[in-house]
Amino acid sequence: MTLHESEVAAALVSYCMGRKIPLPVESDKMIHLINGALTLMITMNFKKPPRLVEDRVEATEPPPAPPPVPRKAPPRR
Repeated sequence: MTLHESEVAAALVSYCMGRKIPLPVESDKMIHLINGALTLMITMNFKKPPRLVEDRVEATEPPPAPPPVPRKAPPRR
């Protein structure tokens, strides 16, 4: 069986996610063979500006005001 490097890397990342092993999102993930062992190498570029995650609030217009309720005139005497 022959697997492409990207398939093996995806399988290892999936394994880590299943085991709740945190991996940095903004990183390069590559497969290397080191001393006969398959190794997932994770590298990060710290010179890139940080990626800020903010709460997203959808910019929507407020709902239209309901139409005025018609009032009945008081009974005449």
